Amino acid sequence: MEIGTLRNSKAYYISYTAEVIEYSKYLSLAEDIINSCEIKENSNLAPTPAK
Repeated sequence: MEIGTLRNSKAYYISYTAEVIEYSKYLSLAEDIINSCEIKENSNLAPTPAK
């Protein structure tokens, strides 16, 4: 599952992956985590470099 949104010309993506046999086992938890995410406009955090 991949969810994405645009905010102020920036793209944000969250993905959930799991092995087929485990996917449905943790899907509800993954959805809860994803639904709890917020994009805050004024963050004092420095950007994290891509790996």
